[in-house]
Amino acid sequence: MTSPGTSSRSAHPGPGAVITLAALALLSGCAVGPDFHRPAPLTVSGYTRESLSPQTASAEVPGGEAQRFRHDQDVVEQWWTLFQSPALNAVVEQALQANPTIVSAQAALRQARALVDAQRGFFYPTVQGSLYAAGAQIGVAIANLPPQFTISATYGGTATDFAQMFAHHNPYWMVGGTALQMLFDGNTLWHRQRAAAAAFEQAAAQYRSTVLTAVQNVADTLYALQADAESLTAAVAAERAAKRTLDITLKQQQLGHTNYLALLSAQQAYQRTVITRVQAQASRFADTGALFLALGGGWWNRPDDAATQPADQPSQRH
Repeated sequence: MTSPGTSSRSAHPGPGAVITLAALALLSGCAVGPDFHRPAPLTVSGYTRESLSPQTASAEVPGGEAQRFRHDQDVVEQWWTLFQSPALNAVVEQALQANPTIVSAQAALRQARALVDAQRGFFYPTVQGSLYAAGAQIGVAIANLPPQFTISATYGGTATDFAQMFAHHNPYWMVGGTALQMLFDGNTLWHRQRAAAAAFEQAAAQYRSTVLTAVQNVADTLYALQADAESLTAAVAAERAAKRTLDITLKQQQLGHTNYLALLSAQQAYQRTVITRVQAQASRFADTGALFLALGGGWWNRPDDAATQPADQPSQRH
């Protein structure tokens, strides 16, 4: 092998020798560099610390059926249609079409996907992508610490006739190499490595915080749904008891055994229990919707055309 920056003619080394030298240089260059390993996901069996009941309590009113959390069932994209309420479906559709925040988010999504198509790359969620990039930067910083080697090789031939270019004594080869090392940098590279490690710790902490918050939201709504079912059962029982009291008081008033003020008081007590029962039903419906949102809302099941195409703009295909 010749010294850096010089060339040599030889009849003995062929292209195989040059390829071998280039391969060795490539392998030596890969010895030190970014070595990011994706951390293994945690193994968990549920969202809550304590095991929940297989199903919630039930009540004999609309929306009072027992609820069960299915771990093996996916979230549908239009989850609000599971309530089987045409009025709710109409309100949601109107909100989706008239909400400027949703229109802006859809435009941002279309822009992101267009950039992906233009660059033919792949996008990941920001917090996971930040964690991966931060881990890679540590490897880059470590790779910059040792000397930097550059090795290049060239093989060819010289002749007045093309057919004689690679004949005996005509081929030539050249191998050159350079080595660079900072003599004094004031610990700049070392501080860059520490900064990259700190950035990785920050990204990892943000990732853990995002995951924990998502899991906590699911757990909170599951506990809330259990409490809602018990509250609704108690509210229905109180309403029925107040209704029986009202019926008895009404008969007593008709027979002249009690006055009108007692009947009015029984009616007011019954109406309060009705309001409490309706509030319990509303809380249960709201927390059920909150569970769908905490689980992600099923956005991954949305067709690409529906997710990227605005409602008032026809699709354009060329």
